[in-house]
Amino acid sequence: KCREITNADAGSLYVVETNREGERILRFQVSQNDSVAVNYTQATIPIDPRSIAGYVACTGESLSIPDVYDLPESAPFTINRDFDTSTGYRSRSMLAVPMTNREGEVVGIVQLINCKRRAQAKLTSAEIVAREVIPFGEMEKQLAHFLAGQAAIALENHRLLQSIEDLFEGVVTASVTAIESRDPSTSGHSERVATMTVALAERIGAIERGRFRDIHFTPMQLKELRYAAILHDFGKVAVREDVLLKARKLHPAQFRLLEQRFAYARRTLEARCLEEQLAVLLERGEAGRAALPEIERRYAVRIARLVEDFSIVVAANEPRILPQEASRRLWEIAATRIEEPDGTTFPLLTPEELSILSIPRGSLDEAERREIESHVRHTRRFLERIPWPNGLERVPEIAAMHHEKLDGSGYPNRLRGSQIPIEVRMMTITDIYDALTASDRPYKKAVPPDRALDILSDSARKGELDAEVLDVFITDRIYRSIETKQRGR
Repeated sequence: KCREITNADAGSLYVVETNREGERILRFQVSQNDSVAVNYTQATIPIDPRSIAGYVACTGESLSIPDVYDLPESAPFTINRDFDTSTGYRSRSMLAVPMTNREGEVVGIVQLINCKRRAQAKLTSAEIVAREVIPFGEMEKQLAHFLAGQAAIALENHRLLQSIEDLFEGVVTASVTAIESRDPSTSGHSERVATMTVALAERIGAIERGRFRDIHFTPMQLKELRYAAILHDFGKVAVREDVLLKARKLHPAQFRLLEQRFAYARRTLEARCLEEQLAVLLERGEAGRAALPEIERRYAVRIARLVEDFSIVVAANEPRILPQEASRRLWEIAATRIEEPDGTTFPLLTPEELSILSIPRGSLDEAERREIESHVRHTRRFLERIPWPNGLERVPEIAAMHHEKLDGSGYPNRLRGSQIPIEVRMMTITDIYDALTASDRPYKKAVPPDRALDILSDSARKGELDAEVLDVFITDRIYRSIETKQRGR
């Protein structure tokens, strides 16, 4: 715009930055030229009087030079003729104006070159330059000052917005770190889900046929989806750690108590065996020795059964599907009582232990499962407290719905079909895939990618997942986007 209103043939924009050493420098940001092609690369120059832009940045004063090839001897700066030499261009008149913010700080430099008599003139030779180029006048200088001030405000606003976005991104990253510090085995899960979900959205948005032909995502919508995916498990910070990390049905302290009870029961049986043998010897003397092996055999059978019972308990404690036979045996074990020396008895399994070990699948009892499932409600409640800017306001809604299923079997609201938006359908697939294939977690083993895809396909056939979205996920190998991103780091 500065070039347009001042009839400048060429121009450059420098922006003030701070380098790693804390020094303020000028970055050569943009270059334009109406007469010759410009192939520029960004570079930096120091803020000092040795260059025209550096001088203006140092002093905060504008410079209007009639001919940069004929500088006053007293000028502390020089002109770099490399561009002119390499292109055959002739730089003559120049106007360099500081971009000053509200605090009076120079935040950039607008450098205009060759003010033309006629805006349409092309400066392709020295003769044309001599005929067409004139010095920048006072009017051009005032106009350039005004636009440079507006540009400084725009630059400051952009930097402010960028710093806010960087701060927000830092808060999001810190939130994910807080989530994953609760469960280190899931480290990277949120980022992987976000990467796959965005990649899936980009692919679906590019499809121009069928059901997806009218579905497109703007950059802001992709950002919204990424934030929702990154923060989808944020509510887990409100879940008790012993529930969140529960690897087996019984908590470690519960299992140790049970293990000690079985060990005590074994010692009790061994002691009872010795007592019974001793009683026979005292009663019958030497003749009683013949009865000792039978006594030992009887107790050996009971001890062997006790060891077998404990192995069944250990197997039932694993978070696998509990076979019906194992469930029946647990009830038999719970009905077994061991007699102590004083005649009292105790059960091998308490009613609470029997209930927990009888969990048909996984490691959580009903109360613990509800607590885990509550993380989506906590996610929504926490994220709704954030003042999301326009375009990101659906982050809480999308993040909190990732466990909903099309057939209404999901949670927390048992939504069905059209009640579940496309963003959630995509995230649900990527979340399940990563949960299945991620590094071994305390409560489950990872499965190979092919097996995970089979599980997802089975869920789609049951009507739980969107079959067409899953088809894109599989056909376009969206799950490989994780590997692509990792290689790019």
